[in-house]
Amino acid sequence: MTERHGARLNLLGDPSDRNKVVYVAQTIKGGTEHNAPYHIERRENGKAIEAFIDYEDDTALLKAIRDALNGNL
Repeated sequence: MTERHGARLNLLGDPSDRNKVVYVAQTIKGGTEHNAPYHIERRENGKAIEAFIDYEDDTALLKAIRDALNGNL
């Protein structure tokens, strides 16, 4: 089975704040079972594979999500 990737998104900052940031983390399926959970994928140095995107930047946000789903964030 090929690796299954996903994306985890969180809004950082107060919802009324004009400088909101979206946290995008690349996730990977933790096993082969149908209900195996996804967990945040980490680099060899232990840091999460992640991006911080301006809330208003639709193009960058969509690219980050697609990259995470493809395992290329």
